Amino acid sequence: MPFRETIVREAGKTIVQARKEVSRCVNTLKLSADVAKRDAGEIIPFDAFAGSEQRQG
Repeated sequence: MPFRETIVREAGKTIVQARKEVSRCVNTLKLSADVAKRDAGEIIPFDAFAGSEQRQG
């Protein structure tokens, strides 16, 4: 079962919301992997993607 469908069933979100959440997750993982390759810091800025301004992880 695709992640978006799992989110709809378990969290009660709409399919549009679930698709956006999956997309954000993929972007966060890609950004985190990229930063981990070049930065030894513990805080990662997530402002590289729309809707994630002023967020850190």
